[in-house]
Formats: sequence, C-alpha cells, structure tokens
Amino acid sequence: MKSHSSPVYEERIEQYLHQPSSPKAIAKKKAKMLTTTAASTTTSDVEKAAMHECYCRLQKLVPWLHTDASMSEVELLQHVIEYIQQLQETLASTEEQEVRSAIAVTECMLI
Repeated sequence: MKSHSSPVYEERIEQYLHQPSSPKAIAKKKAKMLTTTAASTTTSDVEKAAMHECYCRLQKLVPWLHTDASMSEVELLQHVIEYIQQLQETLASTEEQEVRSAIAVTECMLI
C-alpha cells in the first residue's frame, strides 16, 4: 500500500477520526480511510496512464507530428483538430469531383 505523509492527507484523517467514536470505531475508520485513499490514488494513476497512452496514439496519427516532439496536450489536440478538418475538406472535395464525373458520364450517354 502506498504511504501518504502529506499534511493535507494527515489533516483529512485527523478530521475524520475526531468525530465522537469508540476506539474500535476509530481504528475501523482509519483502515477505511487508508484503503479508500489508496484505491483512489491507484485509480487516478491508472486514468492518467490511460490518458497519456491516448495522447501518444493521437500524436502518431497526425503525419506531420514527430513522436519525439514535446508539446502540451492542448497543442496536440489543436493539431489533431486541424488534421481532421483537412481530412474533411479532402473528402468533401473528392466527393464533389466524383459527382461532377458522374454527371459528365451521364451527359455523354444522353448525347
């Protein structure tokens, strides 16, 4: 179990423990507090690691970004948005060209 010794953590335990209770209840509360804090820390660490992995995957998807480049998460998201917008524009342009081509073929067949 991870050891917590920060003043905020200690103060939180003391506030929780100083509610009127028997010594047995206080020991139970302290054990519960330690377990809950350790679990939330672990969950938080797991979530941070998962988010980091997602950002790394996003960075690899944008062709002009170097995977070793250091940038903030906000900058990365801005680049990803820009890349998606470019892909949307390319798709719209391609679809428009396909429609024009289909119209031209149809017109030739009618002549």
